[in-house]
Amino acid sequence: MSVLDKYEFCLAKLEDEENLLKVRNQKETRSTSINKKIISIEEHQKWFREKLNSKFFHYYVLKDLNNEFIGLGYGEKFNISDKSCIWGIRVLTNLKKTDKFGSIILYLLFNKLFSLNEINKINCQVLKEFDWIKEWYIRWGHEIENFDEINGCFNLYLLKNKWNLIKNEMLKNL
Repeated sequence: MSVLDKYEFCLAKLEDEENLLKVRNQKETRSTSINKKIISIEEHQKWFREKLNSKFFHYYVLKDLNNEFIGLGYGEKFNISDKSCIWGIRVLTNLKKTDKFGSIILYLLFNKLFSLNEINKINCQVLKEFDWIKEWYIRWGHEIENFDEINGCFNLYLLKNKWNLIKNEMLKNL
């Protein structure tokens, strides 16, 4: 039995709205985001309902087999010219860590996004002060594209062909 058999990773639904707000407003989430302010319920509802209705809706939630919310992974801001999107993950921090939740979400998210024919590249941003996160993403096959002086973050990317080469090795490390 794989560690992945203990979880469900599926598209977010309206019923997940409250849990998504919790994870978006965690101290850890706000500290690693460019936007540091707490998100109001009204702002979140408007944002999430727009996401639900967008053409490129790829917000996935990780739940255990008891339907308990653990976190989310997402792909958004699809760019047709280079067949790319931006990805991110968030995990509830008050959970008892039984598995590597962040790694599980990353693995499942990358498989979902790269299974789409229109995606060949996924991008992310890491604030300069969170260098350890940047190193973690590099272990997951990412390369540094550049440093964004305006936002103070590294822009990283992962190509589909590289993911296909390393995904089985990454699965072994879950």
